Parts: sequence; C-alpha cells; structure tokens
Amino acid sequence: MYHGASSNEDPLRPLFSQPAALAFLVTIAVCRLVGEVPPLSRFEMYADLDPARTTAVLQLRADGVPADPSSLERFSGDELTELPLPRGVPCTMRWFRDDARTFILDHRAASDAPGPVTLEWGYVVVGWRDGAVHELSPFVTLARGRAWQR
Repeated sequence: MYHGASSNEDPLRPLFSQPAALAFLVTIAVCRLVGEVPPLSRFEMYADLDPARTTAVLQLRADGVPADPSSLERFSGDELTELPLPRGVPCTMRWFRDDARTFILDHRAASDAPGPVTLEWGYVVVGWRDGAVHELSPFVTLARGRAWQR
C-alpha cells in the first residue's frame, strides 16, 4: 500500500494524480518535438544553460609538439594505457581520449625497447575572452610514454 491509503480503498488506484500524469506526458511530448536543445539534452554539456567559460583541451605531445596518435607507432609506457582525464576542469573531449587510447592500445610495442620519441598526454586550459580563445595555463602532463615515428 502507498502512504495514506486505507485498507478499504481501491488497490488499483493510480499512485500519481491526473495533473502530474498530464504534466509528465506534456514534458515527454515537448522533449520529443524540440529535440536536443538546452536544457532538454541528454548530453550534460548541451543541457547546461550557462556553458563553461574555461575548458581543458586534451593533447598528445610528441617531443613537446602536439601530435596526432596516428603519426606514431609502437607505443610503450604503462601510463599510456589509461590516458586520464583532467580533474576539476571541465573537459568535453572524452571522445578524443577514447580514440587516442584505442589507437595506442592497438599499436603497443611488441618489445620493451622504448622508442626515440618522448610522449606526454595532458591538457591546456583555454578560455573565451574578448571574442577570442586564449590559453590560460601551461601544458599539464597527466601521463608519459615513448613511441616511434611512422
């Protein structure tokens, strides 16, 4: 039995009032008609009405220069198997981390011999100010490893 029900009430009586059920159906209908727009998006970064003023931009650096993981091969270093995300800084680049991690795991070195290229996985914090994007922090290293150029 639900709260407030007596033993002689109809046990099949709905748990929700008609106005609540109607409000629920109207909300579902509006969400289906409007689609993926704030605040009705299922994605957190689109559901926020006040977007972040700063964000972390993930980078893989090869010898200190931003690099595409596909330009490298035979990755080594245990830290590269995780590729952590920044903590305490908004970051909407999880897709990039997931793609880079998959590529690195698929192209691991067969031996323990490290490659000549030093790798750093990390991020820089950027922000929107005066109509332009500005780098607000130096590169923060989260993981290190080695690789070979393709």
